[in-house]
Amino acid sequence: MTNQTVFTESILRINKKERVKLMFSFFKKIVKTHPRLFVRASLLAIIVAIANFNIGSITKNALTSAEKSIKLFEKKDFEFKIVTFG
Repeated sequence: MTNQTVFTESILRINKKERVKLMFSFFKKIVKTHPRLFVRASLLAIIVAIANFNIGSITKNALTSAEKSIKLFEKKDFEFKIVTFG
């Protein structure tokens, strides 16, 4: 898409504060019309962030550790609990 098809002349002339307000109004409209999509995308982003943090910490510990016998990918058992409120 070209710049002209996405943004009209009137939107391009809006100052920066008004563009931020316009962006948030578009975001609010999308969240109101598709709440399940927003929740799924948010949960996916949280899961990816946690996975990236864990992978980063494992590789950092493996690279900076004094022992060379530590395996990069060790099998660890994790216990997951789902707690409901109410």
